[in-house]
Amino acid sequence: MSKTDPQSGRPGFAFPLMLLGAFRAVIDELQEDLAHRGYSNMRPSYGFALQAIGTQGATAVDVGRRLDMSKQAAGKTIDKLVEDGYVARASDPGDRRRKTVTLTARGVDVLTESACSFGRVRRRWIAVLGDAEFQALESGLQAISGESAGALDLTGWL
Repeated sequence: MSKTDPQSGRPGFAFPLMLLGAFRAVIDELQEDLAHRGYSNMRPSYGFALQAIGTQGATAVDVGRRLDMSKQAAGKTIDKLVEDGYVARASDPGDRRRKTVTLTARGVDVLTESACSFGRVRRRWIAVLGDAEFQALESGLQAISGESAGALDLTGWL
């Protein structure tokens, strides 16, 4: 049995579920927007992987470390991103055994579209909450999350 918070009247577990629900709402809206823009095969985890690869490229080991997942799991995600045309593999000129993954033009495009979609979601939330309330929400979340606000390892953490 869960205790109810005297101030909100909600059970204690409701708060993290609301945060998760808000995250899910943002990601679902992003996914729908990307699908309408021709990226229907994108999954949320692919976005994290593309961010982990970044503009400088990365190896599967790098991606795994950045996302807190095994090299094998990172490799499977990279395989799918290669298959869908978002990244390309190439041999490292300094070490032929080492494979580097880089974003393709399509990979850069989907990240650009994602940024635009997040902007649209943000503007919609501002319209719903009002500018002052949204700014307070955003500032509060930043204060609470601190350094973990930009963490990419969510998929491995869950």
